[in-house]
Amino acid sequence: MIIPLFSLAIAAAACQSGNTQQNGSNTTDSTAHNDTSAQAPPPPGIPLQQCYRQIEGKDTALLSLAVDNEHATGKLSYLRYEKDSNKGTFDGVIKNNILRAEYEFMSEGVTSKRKVVFKKEGDKWLEAIPSNLDKEGLPVYTEKDEQLKFNQTPFTNIECRD
Repeated sequence: MIIPLFSLAIAAAACQSGNTQQNGSNTTDSTAHNDTSAQAPPPPGIPLQQCYRQIEGKDTALLSLAVDNEHATGKLSYLRYEKDSNKGTFDGVIKNNILRAEYEFMSEGVTSKRKVVFKKEGDKWLEAIPSNLDKEGLPVYTEKDEQLKFNQTPFTNIECRD
């Protein structure tokens, strides 16, 4: 009777050893899945997402961006009260705390592109005011950072909700 019980215990242990690995005192179940819901910092070279909101009267604008060295990508949305809103993505470069990017957006069912410029001040972003408009009505910004003018209503840091 002892031999069959001992054999049964060995068989049960063998079945369990196929599902676990033992390294010192740590036991890991190989069927467990990695928990990706934890907000661990990304490895070097992987950009962190940052989110900002600007409220000006009844208008709201949302900016989310990821920065990797000088390269910045993200989403930008203008939610205008009683006016056309637009939402899209941008891709650009940050130098000397100035982000210059190409913004591709959808408004009233039409996809468009235009330049956007922002300045980082502390934990806020300020959007540049165009120097003028080109013949197609698109904003034009001076190439000289020191000559840029900025809207003084900042985009302030908020929790990202993606």
